[in-house]
Amino acid sequence: MKVRPKRNLGQNFLRDERYLIRIVSSAEVSEDDLILEIGAGTGELTRFLIDRADQVIAIEIDDDLIPILEESFSSSSKLYLLHADALKLDWVNLIRGISPHRKAKLVSNIPYYITAPLIEKAIESRSVLSLCVLTVQREVARRICASPGGREYGSLSIMVQYHADVERLFDIPPGAFRPSPEVSSSVIRIRFREEPRVKVKDERLFFRIVRAAFQQRRKMIVNALRSLGLDRKELEEALKRADISPESRPEMLSLEEFGRLADGMAERV
Repeated sequence: MKVRPKRNLGQNFLRDERYLIRIVSSAEVSEDDLILEIGAGTGELTRFLIDRADQVIAIEIDDDLIPILEESFSSSSKLYLLHADALKLDWVNLIRGISPHRKAKLVSNIPYYITAPLIEKAIESRSVLSLCVLTVQREVARRICASPGGREYGSLSIMVQYHADVERLFDIPPGAFRPSPEVSSSVIRIRFREEPRVKVKDERLFFRIVRAAFQQRRKMIVNALRSLGLDRKELEEALKRADISPESRPEMLSLEEFGRLADGMAERV
């Protein structure tokens, strides 16, 4: 059955088996694994996951694709297929309900328009996820994996790297997809840490400071943080205590420096 991809759902189906195999290998999928796949599409990646894993939870939002997936995998007892919006599901209860004592691996070619919210949800669900292997837009992959000092480094970099070790593994050209997207893609691996990369007194304040800083990333850090409600003198003192130059740009600050700054401001914001 021929499937017409839906632009409103960001559907670009990865057809090239070479890359599908590399994705599954990058996730280190074994016969003991429980896999969560978001956006199963027409089942190309699903098929390789089922071949290697113990169980696969495949979530698909498209009404037209569910019958195709049901027919394609009718003989498989390994697949748990859900017709749902993955962003509205409780992943923690879903995974624990299927396998109470095992963490899952998230392995997906995700629609690019939901990349940021999906990664945020994965971080929120990290108690039941060991790692994620995701196909994302190449520019987004660079942002997620960026180091301090470059224009690609920002709040998304910090949000992911605070909770996980991240790698950009390989690129996938547009021609490997049907239809071909207008951008190149990259596969990234996010391996969640047992503890955050930096220890802070107030995690919510830490991320509030990070967001405030990068909303004004072209300004000096002392000016970028004025939205927090402190006057310039208070901010300069806080930066000095954290051993950060007030003239630094936000993209120059490491996670550790943002952590020191958040701890120093914990009783003042």
